[in-house]
Amino acid sequence: FVDNQLKELLTNYGEIAQVWLDGYLPKDVRKSMGKRYKFPLKRWVDLVKKLQPNAITPYDTMLLGHENGIVPNNTSYIQSGRWRAAEAVTTTRYFMGKYTAFWFPMKGLSLPFLRSKRRMRNLYYTSVGRGAVLLLNISPNRKGLFPKLDSDRVLYLGDYIRKTFKTNLARTAHVSGEHAPRNVLDGNDNTYWSPQSRKGILTFKFPKSVTFDIVMLKEAIHEGQKIKSYKIEYHNGWKWKILTKGTVIGLKRLYRKRFGKVRTKKIRLYLEGDTPPSLSHFGLYVEK
Repeated sequence: FVDNQLKELLTNYGEIAQVWLDGYLPKDVRKSMGKRYKFPLKRWVDLVKKLQPNAITPYDTMLLGHENGIVPNNTSYIQSGRWRAAEAVTTTRYFMGKYTAFWFPMKGLSLPFLRSKRRMRNLYYTSVGRGAVLLLNISPNRKGLFPKLDSDRVLYLGDYIRKTFKTNLARTAHVSGEHAPRNVLDGNDNTYWSPQSRKGILTFKFPKSVTFDIVMLKEAIHEGQKIKSYKIEYHNGWKWKILTKGTVIGLKRLYRKRFGKVRTKKIRLYLEGDTPPSLSHFGLYVEK
């Protein structure tokens, strides 16, 4: 039945970007269920690749978070010796602290609740801001349509992202460091800066003070995930102070200062890797 359903879906509707095989359980759970559990994942993935060679399958990604959209901080995306794209999955609604795929009419105190705008913003930083791709699901109503309340929340998040990350304030800086340091400000993910050794420093000096509350870092992931630690400092006019530090950068790393903004004329970025690290983007932004 499933084989035939996959064939229909993968041949009648043009190019398919991704096939999500929900219900796949971890190995220890499958073992505990014994003969009752049958899930021929490899056969289905082979069928998907045969009919839609470019489609993403569970073999191409890693699922992070427990359907709440929150990726554990400093998660490495290297599995079995290779980098894998990470996905954070959740929904627009929640009940008793858990996110639900079911739709309810939401009249008065009807449950489940819809994510607030604040929760939607936070979701972006705990998923995309930690190197994953966000899969935000909307449950269709009885008419098979996306409810306007939910759709408006998703549209709000898109508008917030576009406005907040429209202008990179760091582009006004003079940046110093070995091997084409300006590449981290050109907006091109294919170009990057890399030192000659396992450690490197970039210094950003601004013609006039900049005020920001968000920092974006992107590793040159096409060169591999190499960075194992980073630290960002800013000069407050008297001395250098640590703004943030961590381990993994990966596809994208966002730091958001929740209270107050930073105003400075100088910033330093320290990177360290097992091999010379590669950084494709450095950005400073103001939350809108």
